[in-house]
Amino acid sequence: MNKNDVRNILGRDGYKCTEDGQIVNNKNSPVTNIIIIPKRQVRFIRNGMYEIYIVVSVVIDGDREVDDIKLSASEVSNLKWVPSYLGMDAIIYPGKEKDFLLIIKKLFRYVETIEQYSNTGWVKSGNGEYEYLDYDGAIGEETIDVEMDEHFRNYKISRKESDVSLATQKSLDLLNVVDEGIAYILLGLVYLCPLLEFIGKILKLPEFVVWLYGFTGTRKTTIGKLFLSHFGSFENRVTASFNDTYSSIELKSYKLKDSLMILDDFCPQQSHKETQNINTVAERIVRAYGDRTSRGRLTVTMESQTQFIPRGMTLITGESIVPGNSTVARLLPIELKQDSVNLEALTEAQRNTELLSISMRTYILWIKKEVNNNYEEFLEAIKANYYYYLNEIREKAIMTHGRTYESFAWLLVGLDMMYQFYVEVGIITAEKADESIEHAKLEFLEHIKNKHENSKADDPVELFLETIKELITSKSVTMKNLETGEVVGNQYKSIDGFYDSEYYYFNSNNIYGIVRSKLQRAGVYLQLPIKGLLKALADRRVIKVEDKNNLPKKTIRNDDGSNSRPRMLHIKKEYLD
Repeated sequence: MNKNDVRNILGRDGYKCTEDGQIVNNKNSPVTNIIIIPKRQVRFIRNGMYEIYIVVSVVIDGDREVDDIKLSASEVSNLKWVPSYLGMDAIIYPGKEKDFLLIIKKLFRYVETIEQYSNTGWVKSGNGEYEYLDYDGAIGEETIDVEMDEHFRNYKISRKESDVSLATQKSLDLLNVVDEGIAYILLGLVYLCPLLEFIGKILKLPEFVVWLYGFTGTRKTTIGKLFLSHFGSFENRVTASFNDTYSSIELKSYKLKDSLMILDDFCPQQSHKETQNINTVAERIVRAYGDRTSRGRLTVTMESQTQFIPRGMTLITGESIVPGNSTVARLLPIELKQDSVNLEALTEAQRNTELLSISMRTYILWIKKEVNNNYEEFLEAIKANYYYYLNEIREKAIMTHGRTYESFAWLLVGLDMMYQFYVEVGIITAEKADESIEHAKLEFLEHIKNKHENSKADDPVELFLETIKELITSKSVTMKNLETGEVVGNQYKSIDGFYDSEYYYFNSNNIYGIVRSKLQRAGVYLQLPIKGLLKALADRRVIKVEDKNNLPKKTIRNDDGSNSRPRMLHIKKEYLD
């Protein structure tokens, strides 16, 4: 719209623009010396909330122009913006404030409202079709505005024209860069991300985090950034690190919808307090993705604020894994060893990271076509594939935590869709794709087995029992046989516990303190407090319970011949012998 268009519109509504730049009403009474020229009206979708703002140019006194003033809806109404943006010579005549606002509203009837987003991922465009957004806007032909913070600028999927077969082959070749079992997990994760919008329509979103860990020099971050390159250019940058605040990480997890976030550099800290802080951040992030929840927030008026629930997937890298059995249940840990990476293939892949982005763009456009043409069938295919793989894994894998089965089923859904895309592009046959999926299943079954075995070391109950067993075997605690009176261990120390043919008996606080001290000297932290540990022992029927009391009374004959009946922890002998 230009100045002449404004003159014509105002003329139809009973106003007139004079030669000296005044707007007068039908009674020839001046309203203002400001001519508003509307540029656009934007409905900005920020953090799940709608905000309206307008962009205008202004002509003052018919000759002085001020371009591209951006105003929120509330600013427009209070008129404080007029002297702030235009100066004191911009006049709205006394009593004509409502007329001035009415003129603005009348003019904006002729301006299209544009929707603007502050996130990546799928949205529905004005024509009702799905479009995928990155930092630069829609991947397809549709024009959709995106305004994201500068630190998301790397999330720009390449629009460069290239040989699609070559680009997708470079993505498939990542199976040669790192051990296949690891590569299948990472590719499944990458190609699962653009499916999340549609998974959420029919099922709960995947509830797991992939955690890539290994010693310094194993190229964890390098591998992470390589696979992340499907979503943009990340040679010299990661999405987030453990140096960021939790609030910052949480907001990124929300904005990176249907995309992948890397959270880098979980590593040992110099002090116990710093270690606890980084563990707390890691636990909260893992639980946020593992439960698809967020911290509740209230405004100063006690109203609920937007909750930043993760809407993408994340890959965490670190030298170790965050402790805690319930947290680890939400993890798919991948250990990267010194010989896990093929350095020659890595170098070649790093030369072609833009091709990975082009492969993802083609994949997204393929999904877009499928979704916009066959929406219900596409959703049903995802649902059917998930339950098929979930049931198959449950049947073939060892008994373990149910979350683990679900996580690997989702990775197989991502791989399955990836291979369907590869077949469509023509770089692989359907038979070869099926073989690859079967091979991935075998790798995943082995990974489930290893995860289950490794998780025992992080299980606080197993850790507690194994430590007591070691203390007894090494005679580091003094034990008395209640049936024979024999004392085993340091006879000059006070008795730490008792035993008979059925149970070992301990003062719960005493043995908990002994175990925790021993573990702390070894740099291991016992996650559960004593009450939580006793409950876990009772739930697993490791200890004797009477009348819902985890510490039944036990008659102990003292050295002086008297009897006492303290409440004691009764651990079944089979768990310590």
